[in-house]
Amino acid sequence: PVALTVKVTGVGDFDNHTGVDGANTRPGRHQDQYEAGYYAINGPPHNETNHVYDHITYHGEEHELTLCTYPSQSTFVYFRGRVAATVTDEAGGHVYLAWEGASAQDSRSETLRLRGSGCADEDAANYNPYATSHVASKCVAGHKATLVVRASGATGGAYQIDGPAFFHFDELEGLADSADEDEVHEITLSYYPGASYTFLLRGQVNASLHSPSGAWGEYLGWAGNASSDRVLLSFRPPGPGCTDAAASNYNALALHNDGSCISGSDVDVSVSATNASRVGYRAQHSAEDAAPPDWFARGAFTVIHAGTAAEVALSHLFEEGDGLSGGGDTAGGGDGGAQAQEVTRRVRLPPGRYELTFFGQVSGEATDAASGSPLVSFDGALELTLYVDENGFARTLEEGAVLFRVAVDPTNPVPVTDAGGHVGQVDVDAGAVVVPEGAIEEGEVVDITLGGIDADGAHVPSYETLKAEFGGREMYPIGQIFRFLPHGQKFLKPVTIQVPFDVRSGLAGACGTAAGVPCEHALTFVRASDEAADNWRVMAGGSFKDGVGTLDVDTFSLVAIVLRARVDALVPTHGGSATGGAMITVVGSQFHESSFTFCRFSGGALPTRGVHTKAEVISERRMACAVPRGAAGFVTVEYMQARTLMVSNTSTQVLVHSP
Repeated sequence: PVALTVKVTGVGDFDNHTGVDGANTRPGRHQDQYEAGYYAINGPPHNETNHVYDHITYHGEEHELTLCTYPSQSTFVYFRGRVAATVTDEAGGHVYLAWEGASAQDSRSETLRLRGSGCADEDAANYNPYATSHVASKCVAGHKATLVVRASGATGGAYQIDGPAFFHFDELEGLADSADEDEVHEITLSYYPGASYTFLLRGQVNASLHSPSGAWGEYLGWAGNASSDRVLLSFRPPGPGCTDAAASNYNALALHNDGSCISGSDVDVSVSATNASRVGYRAQHSAEDAAPPDWFARGAFTVIHAGTAAEVALSHLFEEGDGLSGGGDTAGGGDGGAQAQEVTRRVRLPPGRYELTFFGQVSGEATDAASGSPLVSFDGALELTLYVDENGFARTLEEGAVLFRVAVDPTNPVPVTDAGGHVGQVDVDAGAVVVPEGAIEEGEVVDITLGGIDADGAHVPSYETLKAEFGGREMYPIGQIFRFLPHGQKFLKPVTIQVPFDVRSGLAGACGTAAGVPCEHALTFVRASDEAADNWRVMAGGSFKDGVGTLDVDTFSLVAIVLRARVDALVPTHGGSATGGAMITVVGSQFHESSFTFCRFSGGALPTRGVHTKAEVISERRMACAVPRGAAGFVTVEYMQARTLMVSNTSTQVLVHSP
């Protein structure tokens, strides 16, 4: 750690008697604390732990603070008013900032990265200009590319670059007759190979991303013709990535396949707009020149990923026009400048759930392009009163949304080598596997397939059959049951599987903040070692957060997340004497009656491993057990099923008196 010293001193000429500050001459009044000076400091990590702010209220007032931070981490400082400020690392002899405000309105803000060893190679993707010594092993070879943005109209525009550890935003002035030259911004960066970068462009600008000596538009190109034009482009520099052109995340610049390919499906989204000349406002008025409704009477739609709320570059706004063209692939066109009546777009989507939001009088459907099977349909052309209020004005509050799902293709396995890789993505009914480097034998390739068990039960018992079997064991799946193939595949080191769960499934509010029960206490993983699925066992060590269960495994199998047995109360709360034999009733849930069901007693004077006594299961929610001999003090009682290895995790205790 580094001791970072911040000094702030009031330097204004404020006179309490005359009420005059040399920097803020306003005689006859006293200067308040905000006009004298102010400072704020936000330190790492993520500007959360080190946060300091205060005011300087008089000339000569000095504040000195020492913060503990770390080399190469960022610290944000802000100063305002008639103050002198310095930020130094006195032990290292570095002065990061020295500033003095000339007026009460002056301000200075900086994000400082502390000096330390790092990559001092300017061609590296992680070049650190603050590095005090060069460590070559820390450098990541970068891919250089040049972004050129040129104003192309009178209004100009703006652009933004966003990527790993980098953000930049700037604006361009519009072209003017008196200008000597066009405004051009040119930025050359070393990009992380294989990483994802986005470029937001807006307005009347032309832009190109190309290699430093490459041609215009080599990687990306765009031309904005109107001030309202905008586009979001993405770029992955050459490096590891998906080389399968049929995958939804195909990277044409990838140098080799890193196992990250995600199989996708082509989806056609067709949306039609109702003829606005016969509905809505105009339908309520006889005059041909009646003012038409706004755009929302015609409608709009957009498609987003339901899990991440990320737009998938599929949206359209139907504009108002006197007539409608006969339909087509894009808006606009047709005779007399009419707008398109129908829009059909095709997009390749990875497996997951998607939301199509529509507004106004539009209708349509999404279909699987390969099979022609409908995924979802909708109709926003409802009764006329939906769009017109009692005064004849169009309303803007009506919006609809429909969900559709792109399923995992079980016939499209993803090859993974000893270099490791990531297969799939966590969604409503899809899982993921992270295979670390060295988990597969060198030179071996494993074709990995994963997904939920379908309703028809192909290859394995159906979902309904398995769910019924779970119920017979008082275990209830929270969400889907998943297959990870090849079944029985063993790995040299643990791989991480991730599957979604839905706490609303089977039992509302099973866990989480609303239920007041940590999901680690309410849920657990279970697995079946063979595809007959007749030997489900609890797997220890899983974590559950934000609707995703994560577990490290060394063998592929069938996997599900189920409700864990719970112990909610003990009756009576006093378990008698440590001589043992006193009967207690255990109240909870998911108790399974069998010869393998026990009460597990631990703590107090009992052995570390605990003591198990046979349980008499009265119902799914009640069982009776005898307190073992030797228990004294507060003793924890848990449910245990020796066959499935199900153990409750609620730490409910009973008090046992000494003999």
